[in-house]
Amino acid sequence: MVKEDKKRNIIEIILYIILIIMGIIVMSFPAFGLINPIYYLGALFYIYAFFTVIAYFTSRKEEEYELLFNSLIDIIVASFLIAVPNENAPFMLGTAMLIYTLLVIVNRGFIVYKYKKNENYLWIIKFIITFLIAFLGILTIINLYNELSVQTLIIGYYFITLGVMLVIEPLFKLFISPQKFNKIVAKILEEDEKSESKKQMTIKNNTPNKAKRIVKTKDIVKRKSSGRKKTKSTK
Repeated sequence: MVKEDKKRNIIEIILYIILIIMGIIVMSFPAFGLINPIYYLGALFYIYAFFTVIAYFTSRKEEEYELLFNSLIDIIVASFLIAVPNENAPFMLGTAMLIYTLLVIVNRGFIVYKYKKNENYLWIIKFIITFLIAFLGILTIINLYNELSVQTLIIGYYFITLGVMLVIEPLFKLFISPQKFNKIVAKILEEDEKSESKKQMTIKNNTPNKAKRIVKTKDIVKRKSSGRKKTKSTK
């Protein structure tokens, strides 16, 4: 792997660890449970957008704008929470998380399509994590309609879980090269072929025995029927 790619992956790992730390802070300090989540969630999105912009410019690569668009998504959601006045906190939080989840899925979905088109092996891991992010977003939106203390816990869990999911991608890039990935896929396919061939062999071995049993049962039935006929004739 090129040094620039390693540097980029390490920067992404640090960025996603910051997201995990933010979630831990929200869950650790009881003061967050007393504040309206709309205010501190908007502030957290602004803070994370700031770190994302720094990560983008320190690890910038041509035709890769994922981090830049992520920072823009954070700013949009934070501005929505702060600029739109609404006393219904659960509704605002749910709407904000829905907007965030949809925009993140669109951004990542475009990259998945791009990787798939270019036959980049990373599209598989990115697609799986995108699906998990969508599922996490749905669970979070459903549970945000509870009381204030529960909302704080849900927000903390969301940031921690999202950070852990996102950390997997750069770690995958660091430790699994395209050659290793192809070897792993080849081994899985070989094991599947072996298991299939074993199943076919067992089926072939069992079919003659079944055929013999069927023939034997037919012979027994014939013998019984012929025996009955003889007894009737003697009578």
